[in-house]
Amino acid sequence: MSLQKVIEKVLRTKILFVELSEFGSAASTVHPEYGAAIVVNSEEAPWRINFTLAHELFHIITWNTFDPSDLEQNELLFKDIEKKAERFASTLLLPEGSVREELSSRIKNQRLSFSDIVDIAREFGVSSQALLYRMANLRIVEWEKANELAKNDELHQIDRRIRRNTTNEAP
Repeated sequence: MSLQKVIEKVLRTKILFVELSEFGSAASTVHPEYGAAIVVNSEEAPWRINFTLAHELFHIITWNTFDPSDLEQNELLFKDIEKKAERFASTLLLPEGSVREELSSRIKNQRLSFSDIVDIAREFGVSSQALLYRMANLRIVEWEKANELAKNDELHQIDRRIRRNTTNEAP
């Protein structure tokens, strides 16, 4: 099942896709009577929506752990929680064993092509940047190298060319 279906059917969380424009990529809430809901920017790319859903799932799971007023008043706490949500999303969508297995099947002479990076990211339903940072978290590549690759123009061009035919219709 896709993450969206699991969140909706198994976790019984309502997901709404709305054009949020400059208001951000998503928000989530848990109502004591009506349950959980996630609002996602329908204008985002499918791989970005997937990561956003995983990020917001962290907030739904931890909803009763943090007092919203504490998050509003404490910027450091808010940033820490957001980092944890990003790490959760990355770990959920890019499980270590599966990532290592996929990488090892594609690495030739201790090298990985840009098209392989894009293809692997597509298989996991994430951006190439998310894959690179997960590889750094797993200590497969150094952080500096992941940052350098995440900003690489050639990789961006290959990514755009490969993903060009990916449907970007709002769910």
